[in-house]
Amino acid sequence: MKYRDTGVGGINERGDQFMLEKQREHRLYVLGYTVVRIMWHDLQNPLRLRERLAAVGALG
Repeated sequence: MKYRDTGVGGINERGDQFMLEKQREHRLYVLGYTVVRIMWHDLQNPLRLRERLAAVGALG
């Protein structure tokens, strides 16, 4: 699991790692970058991935 407590101080049960990820995404957005979350199933369907990237103008 992505947000599971590791017991070594990084990820904890309160969701701090999730909030840090959202803050990083927001900083990129403020700088003018487009953030697209790509999942494994997107990589298995290149046409769908291309359509998603085109929809947000990420193909140039």
